[in-house]
Amino acid sequence: MSIPTTLDRVTPEWLSSVLDTEVGSVRVDRIGADRGFTSECGLVAADGLDLEFVVKLPRPDHWERSLREIRLLETVNLPVRAPRVLSSDFAASDRRTAILMSRACGEPGDVVAGTTADRLASLISDLADLHAGFRSPTALEKLEWLPRWGAGTTGAEHPHIRRVERYASRIGPFLANHGRTAPAWSMGLLETAAIDLEERLGRLADLPPTLIHGDAHLDNIVFKKDTATWLDWQSASRGPGLYDVVRLLGETIDITDDLAQARRLVQRWANGLRSAGVPEDEIEREIDHLPDMAVAVLVGFVSGYGTRTDLAERERRMVARAVSPEGLFGFVRHLAA
Repeated sequence: MSIPTTLDRVTPEWLSSVLDTEVGSVRVDRIGADRGFTSECGLVAADGLDLEFVVKLPRPDHWERSLREIRLLETVNLPVRAPRVLSSDFAASDRRTAILMSRACGEPGDVVAGTTADRLASLISDLADLHAGFRSPTALEKLEWLPRWGAGTTGAEHPHIRRVERYASRIGPFLANHGRTAPAWSMGLLETAAIDLEERLGRLADLPPTLIHGDAHLDNIVFKKDTATWLDWQSASRGPGLYDVVRLLGETIDITDDLAQARRLVQRWANGLRSAGVPEDEIEREIDHLPDMAVAVLVGFVSGYGTRTDLAERERRMVARAVSPEGLFGFVRHLAA
């Protein structure tokens, strides 16, 4: 039976085949339509089943990433809350995947609206638990099937040159498409980030790896009181945990309110690693590269959005916040100074 390519093709017959149980009439309500997801997601309620669940239909160009998410959630005992995979269906011939996942009940996080200081601190503690749990060689050996974050082109004399050149080519389009409300110093910030970028990326690639979420921001969180469920693990990789921390803080903190809060939260993450027995020299080495990582997150953001002109309204507001003095641009400007 063909894998559904859109939510309106999620039928009782297909659900019955993948769940191996008789399913009656089906209702599918789309979720996250305004969030620029790389998958079409819907909340499913069906006669014959006593639970609601989520169906996730990734785009064909995210075929490998969708398989990564399935394998991770099915085989890795994560120390943070994450959805359970109930079933999955895939077809290599047309690079299609459908994933049935447990529903994360609660209040969706929101990059545009931000969150409370207590919730943000709790998320940082979650990341410390995640990163501490997979730093040992034994733990990492079991994750060798995951790609290495920031490794560049293996064996090349300049392994990061493609990323450097891509960023350089996106600065102009980014400012043309999204820089109307950006502060006057934005061009200088982006041009400065390009200086010695290859060396920065090389230093980050040499940091001790662990399991990272790879897309740690509020839109991938569901809160139930102050407990978080982490969604969307398709970008999970082996890399420096600092990437998750800087990505989350850079897209969440209002930097004009309290720069010291960002540094306190980085220390909270470091203290979580210490409590789990991570060697002090490894922790300090990673924190020393905070400016490099801030630049890397900025580079990824600009490269990803540089040529995009098809943003939905909510995405436009998210980018507008990022380029503001209190958003990601201000965050990087302060930390990389």
